[in-house]
Amino acid sequence: AARRYQEMQKAEAADARLTNLLRHLKSKLAIDRDTTTAKQAVAAKAEAVAKKMQLLAESTASDASAALHQQQHDETQLASTTAEAAATSKERRRAEAARRVAEKHAREAAALLAQADTGVQSLLRRHSHLEKMQLEEETRQTT
Repeated sequence: AARRYQEMQKAEAADARLTNLLRHLKSKLAIDRDTTTAKQAVAAKAEAVAKKMQLLAESTASDASAALHQQQHDETQLASTTAEAAATSKERRRAEAARRVAEKHAREAAALLAQADTGVQSLLRRHSHLEKMQLEEETRQTT
């Protein structure tokens, strides 16, 4: 009877350890899912920002190429006329405005990425804390 009682106590202790481990693993899985979801959201935002920046860069490059072509044409045809000088000046202003817009979008993208990184870091800290708690729990159970 004493042996059965000891075996029963051992089984209950093993069951408690397994229950704690299961609870910890569920918590860890939830954190891992949250981390993965956050990383996917950050990656999607970064990809969207990159696409916008690429389109803006292509547009700016196209505008700059058109301005350069126009400037070369103007220089070879009628470099001294006031009308063509105004057109070249207008193209430069447009290219400068496009550059400022591209820089603004790049700053906004950097801010979004920094914000997303802060969220991921917070999740990683939570994950580390839970792992530390699990290790402490396992250490307590083994002693």
